Amino acid sequence: MKYILLTTGVILLYVSCKPSQTNRLAERGSREVYVYSFKMTYFKKMLLSGFDNSAAIKTVVASDQSGYSEIVLSMDDFRFIDSVVAADRAKLSADSLAGIGRVAEGAGGKRVFDCALARYESKWLNDAATRRSRYYVDAASGLNQ
Repeated sequence: MKYILLTTGVILLYVSCKPSQTNRLAERGSREVYVYSFKMTYFKKMLLSGFDNSAAIKTVVASDQSGYSEIVLSMDDFRFIDSVVAADRAKLSADSLAGIGRVAEGAGGKRVFDCALARYESKWLNDAATRRSRYYVDAASGLNQ
């Protein structure tokens, strides 16, 4: 009798814990989607800004199908990304001006891809996106309940 009661208790405990594990997996998936969208949005905006919103770069960014079709980021996220892009753009311009006369003629100019890729891969941007993803994950989990 004790064996049956113990087995039933273990089964009930296992079944009751299963949904929370599923919720954690869904939460982690939502966070990964958010962070990827955040970083890709930064990268595309930095390319556009770095190349002065030229028609050629607009065509390249518009034809790129990286990312997700649904909008994941909020307006606050877009404003935050715009502020980071503006700061990086100012740094890019300052570095470009500081390099005049210091580097070989062929090596002068803006290094938009270097700057955008370095920030995209940076721990700072990843941490910022992860911190901001908490709001998205909390909102998404609230809708699923």
